[in-house]
Formats: sequence, structure tokens, C-alpha cells
Amino acid sequence: MTQRRVAKAWMNWGGQVALLGEFKEKDQNQAISEKVVKQVQMELHYAKNNYFIEENQVLMACNILKQLPTIIVHGRHDLVCPIEAGFSLSTALPEAEFMALKNSGHIASGEEMIHTLVDATDRLIESIG
Repeated sequence: MTQRRVAKAWMNWGGQVALLGEFKEKDQNQAISEKVVKQVQMELHYAKNNYFIEENQVLMACNILKQLPTIIVHGRHDLVCPIEAGFSLSTALPEAEFMALKNSGHIASGEEMIHTLVDATDRLIESIG
């Protein structure tokens, strides 16, 4: 079925982009469930509609976030949201701490990313507690 082949291709492509070297392609003979097809349909719907967000909408709304303690954690190997996006966000939030992780990508996985996210969360809790 075409939908299942497209869903498998989309999931493999997305996995490669998001996980980089950690990506493990699914067994070529593994069946794609209807749930996976629906997930891919939803992802494609969002992509087709620019994720229902205007160009620079987040950056233009940063003025309402400036008073909040913020730590921006960004993986240098993130192909989904390039490092320039994290840098632009840190520029729009000049009081924010910006951390670029040299060995991480997009997904919250790997020792460097997990440790940094847990540490950042602990520090934010302390700052508001």
C-alpha cells in the first residue's frame, strides 16, 4: 500500500534528521501500523501548514517572556532547528542563558543533552523556588 510505504519513508527520514548517528532503521519487512500512518498524516499536515506559526512569530513574542528565567539548550548537530535559531532566540531574550552542546542534536537523548537538561531544570526550579 502506498500510504504505508510513504509513512515508512517519512519515519526513516525524520529519524535520520532528528537522531543522526543514533538512528536505527526499522527492519525493511516490519509492517507499518495504521497508527503510524495516522501519525505521519498529522505530521505532514502540520508541515504543509508551516506548523501553524508565522515566520518569526516566536521571536516577535519574546518581549512577554523577558522577565522569566530562561535557559536555552541547543545541540550543535540539530538539523531540525539549526543553531542559528537558538542564537536568534538568545538574542531576543538577552537575559537568557544560551548553551550550545557540541555533541548533541535535536532529540533529548545522549549523556550530554540529558545531563544538561536535568541540570538546567534543577537550576530553574531553584531560581523560582
